[in-house]
Amino acid sequence: MQSGSSDKLPILASFVGTYLKPEMWHVYNQITGLQNYRSVVITRKRENLTLFPEPQVRILNHNLPSWPWRYYMKFVHRAPREIYKGLVDALRSELDACQASLLHVYFGHEATRLVLALRHLHIPWVVSFHGADLGRYVLRGEDKQRLPLVFQNARLVLARCQYFIPKLINLGCPPEKIRLNRTHILTEFFPYHQRSWSAADGVWHWCQASRFIPKKGLADTVRAFSIFLRKYPRSHLHIAGDGPQRKEIEQLVRHLQLTDSVTLHGMLNRADLAELYARCHFFLHPSLTDPDGDIEGVPNSLLEAMSTGLICIGTQHAGIPEVIQDGYNGLLVPESSPEMIAEKLIELTSRTQQLEQLSQAASLHISKHYTAAIQIAFLEQYYEEAMTQKSTSP
Repeated sequence: MQSGSSDKLPILASFVGTYLKPEMWHVYNQITGLQNYRSVVITRKRENLTLFPEPQVRILNHNLPSWPWRYYMKFVHRAPREIYKGLVDALRSELDACQASLLHVYFGHEATRLVLALRHLHIPWVVSFHGADLGRYVLRGEDKQRLPLVFQNARLVLARCQYFIPKLINLGCPPEKIRLNRTHILTEFFPYHQRSWSAADGVWHWCQASRFIPKKGLADTVRAFSIFLRKYPRSHLHIAGDGPQRKEIEQLVRHLQLTDSVTLHGMLNRADLAELYARCHFFLHPSLTDPDGDIEGVPNSLLEAMSTGLICIGTQHAGIPEVIQDGYNGLLVPESSPEMIAEKLIELTSRTQQLEQLSQAASLHISKHYTAAIQIAFLEQYYEEAMTQKSTSP
């Protein structure tokens, strides 16, 4: 929670297009975890109020200016639509009303959509890239055309993992503007759980927690589990989450005759998710680049699972190798390799001592590098830097 009921703290406004999707705890934790700023959120649409009750949220409602003014600005002055539709004035009005000192725009594609308004602001702003925005959204026609304006006008550009930095540079972002702003978790919700590895007795519990979308590699998890089940037929796979790929995964489970061995739990709250992690041995997140180019940053559920001491296996994809060191605190395999996943885990089941070492190393790694206290401290340093540096835009 913010230390800050103090009126003396500067106000940080965060723009999030929809506040907030149920899987976006990482954004909520970051916004509400600031210690040296007071948070205000500006959004087009608010959802899931009971999940995300804080902080102050302002809805960006802009009333259209009079039609003669719009006609003049659109057809005579040839102004961009953000101006003749009043978005610039609306955004400025909201920021003035909350007396914001700095604006943080989540995510890259929101910045491309708003940049013609953002460059008229009288306060500095930063933008953060998290995954799908960099892999897919900012590469679409008009978004890509406006991306240079984002890089030109943002004070700082925040990358969720090291993997994103060369991608941002290749897209034209000045390297001196990029800062590494790793995701984090609230480890108190996902404490280390001591497991008795030798007591599994051939009943190994697997789990994955993610949205049901192609880049999460859920189909590879199911296929790998079906191979593992031949060796350990009493084992069980648990999948938490939901999304557009759910029917496809359900069909795959039926096709592989796994109905009795796979449970789809749907969306779980943090307490239930932590309880599920505590009951399991292995956590899978075999991410891949989907046909549309969508990529991960670092999956938050992977950090949560590692924090509890689960044996985690991921792919050599995007930011995952920055978290998992193969053979030290988890296992890594190439993308789209369910057979290798099954082989590695079957081999590992006979090595009780190595299981314990991997488990402890995973939890320790998260506590050293991915806690809220560590990463929010870095973020607040970047905010201070953005507010004190001189603008480099024209």
